[in-house]
Amino acid sequence: MHDPVTQDRSSLPRDLFERVPDEVLDLCRALADAGHAVYIVGGAVRDLLLGRPGELDWDVATSARPDEVTALFERTAPTGVKHGTVTVILENAEYEVTTFRGESSYSDGRHPDEVTYLDDIEADLARRDFTMNAMAVDPRDGTLIDPHGGRDAIGRRALEAVGDAVQRFREDGLRPMRAARFTAVLEVEPAAGLIDAMRATRDVFEKVSAERKRDEILKMMEARTPSRGWQMLEEASYLELLFPGLEKTVGCVQGGRHDHDVWTHSLGCMDACPPCDPLLRLAGLLHDAAKPETSEPREGEGMHFYRHEQIGEQKVAAWLRNLHFKGADVERVALLVRHHMVIYSPEWTDAAVRRFIARVGKEHVHDVIDLAIADVRTQGRSDFLVPLAEELRGRVGAELKKGSVIDRTDLAVGGRDVMEHLGLDPGPRVGEIIASLLDRVVEDPALNERAILLAIAAELDPGSGGQ
Repeated sequence: MHDPVTQDRSSLPRDLFERVPDEVLDLCRALADAGHAVYIVGGAVRDLLLGRPGELDWDVATSARPDEVTALFERTAPTGVKHGTVTVILENAEYEVTTFRGESSYSDGRHPDEVTYLDDIEADLARRDFTMNAMAVDPRDGTLIDPHGGRDAIGRRALEAVGDAVQRFREDGLRPMRAARFTAVLEVEPAAGLIDAMRATRDVFEKVSAERKRDEILKMMEARTPSRGWQMLEEASYLELLFPGLEKTVGCVQGGRHDHDVWTHSLGCMDACPPCDPLLRLAGLLHDAAKPETSEPREGEGMHFYRHEQIGEQKVAAWLRNLHFKGADVERVALLVRHHMVIYSPEWTDAAVRRFIARVGKEHVHDVIDLAIADVRTQGRSDFLVPLAEELRGRVGAELKKGSVIDRTDLAVGGRDVMEHLGLDPGPRVGEIIASLLDRVVEDPALNERAILLAIAAELDPGSGGQ
């Protein structure tokens, strides 16, 4: 590892320095003109050197105290003023400006017990988590301040802690999971001993709030191959801390058309899901979570996992609620887990296709098919099912395009119509009748006319004396 005593100063290549927005340079110039030291720091510096495309998150570190930053700019927000951070709001974006600081012990494993303001950028960089995040750029001339060898680590694609990894991870319990995320998103390799340090600090990770864990999970799913990070979490024994019981999928044999154990297959399924949808990828990771507890031998066909999709739905919903996922997100992932086994045949009638859409919901049907395709692609011997899934997708699209009746909102009558026609009061019976009408119309779209449906409703509830 780079000797932290030897300071590395070099120039950021001109083409990289030119990527710094003028607005960021103007912000830095305002601080410098007021007599403060100021540097561009953090992920933007790292991402410039990694050559990552797209918009970067620009953070600034300065010797100015929070009250001095607030006085200098017209629009600010005290987003983290307790720890020295003020958000400066300019015309095109918001920028976090943080005072150089040192930190005391972290008794809660989340926040420093005390923050001490400093005047030295090198001392500020020494408190950061990983060497590739512990660099700064002088906005005046592009000089790179790199006392811990971050640039060299980037060249080697190595994720290294600043100083002792165990100490860094004990300071902030989320850092081990950030290590997994960076490994996946930045496509780097953990340095020797990093996973051991993660394993040694599991107790601190347990103190981290559910919301922070949830956010790291979603960020990691944005990687090209999130499995890199999840494999690291498994090696460090973190699965049971996030999703208790998921660790049992490691080594769970499947047989049949499966070439891999449940865990390896789940990683592949997650990676094969569309990268623009973190929740769909999460469903890919968790879709077979209940297989270990439902595993039964089946003669000549490997293992059988009766009702694993239904049991998995409940298990996954509970996990996500514990991690404070939004209610709608919990419902979506659980639904995908419940319906991931798509068993389609070209002999399906159009009515069967409509029933399938109705069962999973119009808003989720293409996600279910995406998950099913990722599932079969990574089983090992089931690629022949992919064309069938694509055929189903085409038939689903055709039904949706022609406006087929799929759910209650598509019916020519509603609950109020049924109540008025049959003289019923609001109650479960009205819902049962609407559900029966929907079943009839999904089977035969020609029935979706008001008069026909009300006549059927009267037949369904003959005691009402339909009007």
